[in-house]
Formats: sequence, structure tokens, C-alpha cells
Amino acid sequence: MKAADFFQIEEGTKYLEIFKGATFVVKYGGAALEETGMMNYFLEDVAEMKKRGINIILVHGGGKMLSEEMKKKNLPVVFENGMRKTSAEAAELAQEVFAQLNKKICQTLAQTGCEALPLSRGKAIRAKLLDSRDTENRIGEVVSIDAGLIDTHYIPVISSIGQSVDKNIPEGSFLNINADLLAVSVAESVRAKKLIFISDVNGIYLDHTNPDTRLSHVTETRIMELINEGVLHGGMKLKVEMALKALKCGVDKIHFIDGRIQHSLMYEIFTEKGIGTEIVHNEL
Repeated sequence: MKAADFFQIEEGTKYLEIFKGATFVVKYGGAALEETGMMNYFLEDVAEMKKRGINIILVHGGGKMLSEEMKKKNLPVVFENGMRKTSAEAAELAQEVFAQLNKKICQTLAQTGCEALPLSRGKAIRAKLLDSRDTENRIGEVVSIDAGLIDTHYIPVISSIGQSVDKNIPEGSFLNINADLLAVSVAESVRAKKLIFISDVNGIYLDHTNPDTRLSHVTETRIMELINEGVLHGGMKLKVEMALKALKCGVDKIHFIDGRIQHSLMYEIFTEKGIGTEIVHNEL
């Protein structure tokens, strides 16, 4: 089955009419980003949606690749609370690795007939230290996004690197930004209709060992209950907390999808049943 085939069925046609002209922000990570074959399938979906009038903005990191390059240079790979400890040298390396990956994504999109807009090396993103007391750890948080540079006539492809405006370190220094956090900020900035997280996890489960417990549709109130009950913890807790922030800032729906499943993006957005988990505003 090809991406275009989804628009030959009644469900796909219906949803296309609903979403045409809307803007979706997609945080692109996991194996779907790191493996060439999966990248090709995923970007085929993205290109088909763009050709049919849906604006797509991609936000990516490249954590696994960065870890590999850090090890080659004998830089320590350490995480605290889900965040990578990032020295100034590691931050410079991150922007190089992510820029190379950004280029690969843009080239692959060009092969589909869609022109991408590369936004790497901190272009469009201004940031400050996440912890201003620790100037040795170049982890950043977004201060501002130049939305004027995010031209949706193309497919903007944004690396999770920011240029520092923090007075505690040299201006323009590179800061490594959590790609999930950056995707939320971009979605807020462009008033996206949907924020979609592509990873190696196919949604939210009541029991991660039992695939039958996946929640296909859940409200923000229920998500808070799951956090308070301890069902959601660790990296998934961080992701859903970001999702709730995006909902409060005007995004209509959040989706969590496994990018390792061929055409998972199309199944989630253009079929009734979906394939991952959608988080929505509380139902009236």
C-alpha cells in the first residue's frame, strides 16, 4: 500500500477535507529517523500530505547518532532526568550531527518531489540555559522562535539546536534542546492544529507489557489521573506533560505514534480507528 492509496478510501477523503490548509507539527525521532528504510516510508507520508494541502513542520533530534559520535570522541554520555548532560564541546558536536541529519531529511524529501526548508544550526531558535547556575551543561530551553522563517510553502525541517541569548555564556553559543520540548514550542508559535510525536512507542498503555491496554483516545483529565496513579512515569510522563502544555496553548490534538510501523502516520490521521494514542481536550 502506498501513502496516496489512503485518499482513495472514504475515510481518507473525509479527513483530508477537514485538515486541508491546517498545520501539523511532527516531532520526528526513534528508529523512523535513524534507519534509512523507515525514513523513506515516513517521509513518503509527509510528502503526500503536503502535496494534498496540509502544512507539515518537522522537528528532529538525533540522540542515538549523537551518542555514537560522542563515544568516538571520548566524550561522556550521561543523562539526568531524561536530559543529556552536554558540555560546550558536545553541544558543538550536536549541531554538526543534527545538521547532517537535517540535510539527509531534506534530500530525501526532495526525492519525493517536495521542497524542504532546512533550519539547522540554531537558525530560527533562540534559547537560554535550562539551568543558569550550571554554565557547563549546555542544555537549553526556548526563549523565542522566529516564526517568520518557518515558511510553510515548503516543509520546514528544524533541528533541536538553539543559539544562546543567555548572558551567562557567549552569545550565539549552541545549546542542545530536547526535541519534544522544541516541538511543543514550535506548535505553540505557529498555532498548529495537531502535534504528532513519532517515536518507537505506539501510544500510551495502561500496562506497557500488555499491548491490549493501549488507549486510542484519552482526555487531558484522564492523563492527569494516570500520572497521579503512577501509570505514566519516566520518559513517557515527560512527553505527556509536554502534550498537556501544548493543549493548553491551543493545539487541538496530540498524537503518539510508532514510526516503525509502515504508514503509521497515515493510519493515525486518515482512518477512524487510528493506530496510536490521541490526547484531546476535555469533552464537554
